[in-house]
Amino acid sequence: MIVYDEGRSFPIGGVVIGWMFFVVGILMLVGNPFLGAPMTILGSIMAFTKSMTLIDVEKNRIKKGASFLAFKFGEWIDYSKFPFIAVLRNDVKTKMLSRGNAEANLKDVYYNINLLSDYHRNKVLILKFSDKEKAITEARIISEKLEKELVEYRPVLSRKNQDRRRKRR
Repeated sequence: MIVYDEGRSFPIGGVVIGWMFFVVGILMLVGNPFLGAPMTILGSIMAFTKSMTLIDVEKNRIKKGASFLAFKFGEWIDYSKFPFIAVLRNDVKTKMLSRGNAEANLKDVYYNINLLSDYHRNKVLILKFSDKEKAITEARIISEKLEKELVEYRPVLSRKNQDRRRKRR
């Protein structure tokens, strides 16, 4: 079994608030357990939940999910239907506006390692990296372990789409 720990599920602000809820909830358990218990539970979920990817090579399955303390959540996906692995670029853009209409645009670029179906139409995300070289290196390692071919993403056009493209020209 191959395990990839991807870090916290919540952003750093959520983790800090989770820790605050956790500590305040524990302190409140003495005085008001009906309010302290939910705060402790919510805080522990926010502070201790991590994202992870499990790959079971023997059973040809992958689980993308979360782990909370010793419990792992997510559903298993059979990856035998996905003969290829590819690294895909993913641009994530965020636009924020203030009351005074001041605008802030953020752009993050991620490189996702995906399992691909025969015609590259169906994808299953395995891992996400912010560095292209790390993503390519890890994709090579995963493709060797899973015995999958590392390819460039090129979806095959259906006959219907090919006909539409011809009509436009």
